[in-house]
Amino acid sequence: MKTVPRLRVVSSPDSPELKELPDLSDEVRLALTGIAGLAREGLLAMSVGRTVERLAGMPSSASPGLAAR
Repeated sequence: MKTVPRLRVVSSPDSPELKELPDLSDEVRLALTGIAGLAREGLLAMSVGRTVERLAGMPSSASPGLAAR
C-alpha cells in the first residue's frame, strides 16, 4: 500500500508558512478557502464511499446470506 504524506492545515495568520506566501487580495483568499473546503469535502465523500463499498463486500456474521447477494 502506498502512503501519502500528511499535510498540515495552517489556520493561524501568524504561522511562518503563511509569511512565505505572497500577499493575496481578500477575494483570492476567500476563493482559495472555498476551493480547499470543497476539496476536503470531496475527499471525505470518496473515503466514505470506499469504506461503504468495503463493508458491503464483507461477510456478516449476523446475516451470512445478505453479503452474498
